[in-house]
Parts: sequence; C-alpha cells; structure tokens
Amino acid sequence: MVVIFSIIWTWNDLLFGLIMTQSEAKTLPVVISGHSGQTDTKWELMASLAFIQLIPIIIFTFFSQRHIVTGLTMGGVEK
Repeated sequence: MVVIFSIIWTWNDLLFGLIMTQSEAKTLPVVISGHSGQTDTKWELMASLAFIQLIPIIIFTFFSQRHIVTGLTMGGVEK
C-alpha cells in the first residue's frame, strides 16, 4: 500500500527533478515548467504535456485500485 502511494505522489515531483537533473536529461515536470517564461507562456504545449504525463499514473491507479481501496478501508474497520 505504501509503495502505491509513493509511486503516485513522486510521479509529479518537480523539486527533485529540478535540482538533480542536468540539461541533457530532464524529467517531464521540469520540461513542462520550462515552457513558461516571463513574457511568453505556451499553454497549449503545457496542457498537452501534462495530459501525457497523467496517462501512466492513471493506468497504474486503474490496475492497483483494488489494493488502494483495501488499504483505505482496512483502517476504518473496528473489531
């Protein structure tokens, strides 16, 4: 259960990718944030990249939904 939540929460981690990546290898959140500037913001490109970034985590959540629901309801049951 902890692994599932860790994957979901760290998928969009901007700060780690911003600090630890070089100019040749960037994570997707860093690339998305790089398309906004002081004078020009490419909204259509940022929106399409954000949608592409969501696809793997939506698929992962769909396949692990049974484990997520089991873990969330396990703490609410009193015996």
